[in-house]
Amino acid sequence: TGVQTCALPISTRTNPPSHQRQSATLYTCERGAQFPSFTRAKELVAMAQASYYTFTGAFVTLGIALLAYLWYTLGQREGAGRYGTFFTVNGAALLTASMGLRWMASGRAPYSNQFEFAVSFAWGTVATYLYLEQRFRLRSLGVVVIAIAFAMLGYASLLPNRIDPLISALQNSAMLTTHVAMAIVSYGAFASGFGARSEEH
Repeated sequence: TGVQTCALPISTRTNPPSHQRQSATLYTCERGAQFPSFTRAKELVAMAQASYYTFTGAFVTLGIALLAYLWYTLGQREGAGRYGTFFTVNGAALLTASMGLRWMASGRAPYSNQFEFAVSFAWGTVATYLYLEQRFRLRSLGVVVIAIAFAMLGYASLLPNRIDPLISALQNSAMLTTHVAMAIVSYGAFASGFGARSEEH
């Protein structure tokens, strides 16, 4: 059996709250595992911080998109709708980058805690909406669906965003990835369906 590298618990905030600051000497690995080299650990921290920065960028970008869709819905301004789509596409790209960077920093799919799942839920919701807008020209859904995604990111911003090793119950990476991926698609479709139903009223 080869030696398994142990994942470092990483705070993705540059200056984490005091209750999240711990010495690396307090972190334990399973027997036979080892911490990454110092250089590799710095790279992991840099990727984790970049993931949080792109998450923040996505949060702000989708907030602007929501305002644009609100203007489009209330003011019937077609130009505002185009701006809403533009910022939504960019918000989706930033969320994708954030999840990808977090995946690389943790060495696993970013689905193991509430922060990661909330971000993934928001991503699924935005991706589903963009597909529906492109396929069926349902831009009027944006004000409701993007509001849901924005609220999920707001919720995620209040949660601990540390990257920790998986607990034993979640060690089956393939099953975890498949299970949560299906949940993301389902929740994204549900959010879009809710938006469509709201438009009917």
